[in-house]
Amino acid sequence: MIPRRRQPLFLLFVIVPFWTSYIVRTYGWIGFLQKGGFLDSVASLLVPGQVELGLLYTRAAVIVGFVHVHLPLMILPIYAACRSLDRRLLEASSDLEARPWRTFWRVTLPLTLPGLVAGAALFFVAVFGSFVTPQLLGGTGDLMIGNLIADQFGEAFNWPFGAALAVVITAVVLLALVLLFRLVDLERFYG
Repeated sequence: MIPRRRQPLFLLFVIVPFWTSYIVRTYGWIGFLQKGGFLDSVASLLVPGQVELGLLYTRAAVIVGFVHVHLPLMILPIYAACRSLDRRLLEASSDLEARPWRTFWRVTLPLTLPGLVAGAALFFVAVFGSFVTPQLLGGTGDLMIGNLIADQFGEAFNWPFGAALAVVITAVVLLALVLLFRLVDLERFYG
């Protein structure tokens, strides 16, 4: 557990990426992941010889980009839920000789579940409609729905199909969120 006096510093580390443009952060990963880039240089220092990982334009690069760009959207609601957690409940669990993992599963997780669900929903919605990260880091190997919709409007000039895809995806996201919130039953937590 992070001491309370250091929590603002770690929260600052989470928030600082929001001060930089989404596109600039994604372009930063290009320099990091490209052949002969920073990651290849570090790998060459660790393993003698010429090492080329070639991670740019792969699914791994897209996942790294998504996590870097959208992870603060998940961390902040979880942090807020953990911050509002009553520490006396954790102490009571410890006094009743519960092991730390049991305290986590029986006390911490159920009480912070709304923050976890909210963070997962924010992350899911942001990643699901993302266009820039797959376009810049993923290349042509993988096709994501945001890129497919953009191609229908920009390259194929098939606006009716692009609009239909956008409406279907919006409906799928809304349905997924409704099912998620019903499954978790947030009203039990908020009344």
